[in-house]
Formats: sequence, C-alpha cells, structure tokens
Amino acid sequence: MTHFPISKAALFFTAFLGIAISLVSCKTDVPEVYEGTWVVTEATLPGITAMSQTEADSWLGKSFSYNTERAQLAQESCLAPTYKRETMDEETFQSAYRIRRDRLNFEQGDIIRIELQCNDNSLMPGQTLLMQEDVVTYLTWDGVFFMLEKSNNEAAPAVASI
Repeated sequence: MTHFPISKAALFFTAFLGIAISLVSCKTDVPEVYEGTWVVTEATLPGITAMSQTEADSWLGKSFSYNTERAQLAQESCLAPTYKRETMDEETFQSAYRIRRDRLNFEQGDIIRIELQCNDNSLMPGQTLLMQEDVVTYLTWDGVFFMLEKSNNEAAPAVASI
C-alpha cells in the first residue's frame, strides 16, 4: 500500500473549496425590500384627488403587510400575490404621476414601482408601491400618496381598516 503525502497547502485548499461549494449550493431566501409590515405616516395630496385631506388623514396609522404567500391590503387579504418590479427614471415617473420627485422626498436616481396582483384581479389600496430603498416608500390610491414606514413589529400580519 502506497501513501501519498498531502501538503498543508493542499489540505487548506481542499477545505476552502468545500466551504465555498457549500455556501454557493445553500439557497438563502433574502426577503424583498418591500416585504414586511408598513404603517401609513403621512398623506400627500398633490392636486385633484378622489379624497379630501380629512379622508386621507384617516389612513394615518393604518398598516399593510406584504410577503410572498399573502398580502394584507386594507380589509382584504390577497393569497399567493404576484409582484412585478419596474424601474422608473425621472421622466417616466413625472409622466405617470404628474408630481415632481422632490415633492415626495425622492432623491436623484431611479424610483422602483412594485405592482401587486391578486388572483381575482380586483383593485384595492396598497397594490402599488413607489420606493427608493432606504430613502422613502409610498403607496398610491385615489390620487393620494401615502408615506409608509416599515414596522419593527413583525409578530403578526397587520389588519388595516379603511
């Protein structure tokens, strides 16, 4: 029986390669930036809207929850939602929403629009999110821009009533 000596360098290389393969093969589910529970903290009425300021202010404190299995939008649950992500430059945003980005505290750079679709194709508040990660997030409804802040309390899905 013949023995072949293994150098320390070869042993370390083999161990390193094994660890690297393990890390690459492990699938980690990193949540999307929009996943979680969000609370309405401000309402901006840029012009003509379907709501009065008083109606819009009644949304303050309401929460909306988003994840891959379920979205809780107002009093409606959306099971197995699908999310579509679109990047909007300044011109596209201005054309679509007729409001300047700085009025909503968006910084320079692209704005991400997240469109949520439920299996019954119904329209409900919270299906459109506008965001710049770590800057600001809004949901739009009836011409009003509702600023959202991510909640730290993820114990249970929020149920909002509007």
